[in-house]
Amino acid sequence: MTLNSEILILFRTIEQGYQSRLSVLAKSAGLSALEGTILSFLHCNPGLESPSAMIHLLNLSKGDVSMAVAHLVSLGYLAKSKDEKDLRKSRLVLLEPAQKISQEIDEMRENYLEEILQGFSREEKQGLQNSLTRIYHNVSTH
Repeated sequence: MTLNSEILILFRTIEQGYQSRLSVLAKSAGLSALEGTILSFLHCNPGLESPSAMIHLLNLSKGDVSMAVAHLVSLGYLAKSKDEKDLRKSRLVLLEPAQKISQEIDEMRENYLEEILQGFSREEKQGLQNSLTRIYHNVSTH
């Protein structure tokens, strides 16, 4: 196996581990993994409350996000309003019932990161972040 293939497998394995944990946690709250992702995104990214930001930054389909948001609104986890500066856009607001599951997802993510980065020094983590930032830049410019 080539080094490049191994790197892609590592990325996929890390993502699958996270998605597996997210699915279990979201399911325990009666949500899909995508709905959990949306709640966590909104909780962790103040100022990025638009569905279009999620679609772009998380590489999600517009239809999937629309359906998930509609379900979260119906459950009382989200409120949807028009953007005051651009009425064509909508903004999403986390409501109180979403706080607990959002925090649980955030804790799960932090625990998972601690688990997979166990034994890494602060400097190694910083180097990894720098490398991944460069990869992100390469991906988003091609």
